[in-house]
Amino acid sequence: MLKTRGVTSLFDGRDFGLLKQQALLFDKLYLRELTSDVDALKGYPENLKADVEFLEESGLIANPAETPESLRCWPVPVDKNDSIRNRRDVCDDPDCEARKVVNAVLDVRRSIDDYLVRSWAAWLATDKSAEYFPVCRRKLPANIATPNGQQGKSSSHEVLNLILAKFPVPFEDCPWELILDFRNETEDKRWHLHRFMRELGTKQQTAAEIDDDIEWLLSEYDKAMRLHKLKASQSFLEVFIVSPVEIIEDIVKFRWGKIARGLLSVSKRKVELMEAELKAPGRECAYIFDARQRFGRLSS
Repeated sequence: MLKTRGVTSLFDGRDFGLLKQQALLFDKLYLRELTSDVDALKGYPENLKADVEFLEESGLIANPAETPESLRCWPVPVDKNDSIRNRRDVCDDPDCEARKVVNAVLDVRRSIDDYLVRSWAAWLATDKSAEYFPVCRRKLPANIATPNGQQGKSSSHEVLNLILAKFPVPFEDCPWELILDFRNETEDKRWHLHRFMRELGTKQQTAAEIDDDIEWLLSEYDKAMRLHKLKASQSFLEVFIVSPVEIIEDIVKFRWGKIARGLLSVSKRKVELMEAELKAPGRECAYIFDARQRFGRLSS
């Protein structure tokens, strides 16, 4: 199975929630900061560095043993890095001169960061056992993003960005264990979504058309799951609407057959849900739907 890997950077400690969003989609993540021989996370919060170490140990973050010198992350002086971060809150007025200066500096940094992320992804792409996608903060110009001779057709990177935007952005304090558990529980759905992404990348469609298709599939799957939930609830209640007195009576009189039928109904309900998911229209986007259900309340 061809792996789908994201090449990204932290850029700023405040963007850590975005890393959790990316972790929902990609099989593995490559952090540009970890290509440096020095402590590139110097100046970031200690809990962030601890999380990065945990993710390396869990296998979610992986980096090659060797990276070309030209692609390595150079250290940013802590005082300058911190001053930029602090000045981001200097003024909320977009016409404020101080705000304009800060935004200009951040735009330059984002552009440089995106260039290095794209360059690193291109270097990693020599590994044909996986697909490497740069996750950037700025869009490429249309004449570069669109493949030659294929006007109107979205690139695979545009498809990925459209898909990624459909996922919730968990709060920074959302435990990584919840992210990892969810990935393990729904691995087959994530794989199905990755196959769907590759299919979208081969179609002669614009970004707007692809986005419309994704939204339609999500809507169809949502309706199918709502209908199944209503049907399942009815059959479940038919078995389990009994009074506490009846339950005690069944246990006292050893009516195990009746109790067993109730437990069997629970198991049957799980099987019916799996069957409904496999047959539901829009199942290509089932993984996105489940991510929204699980992390929607834990997101900004």
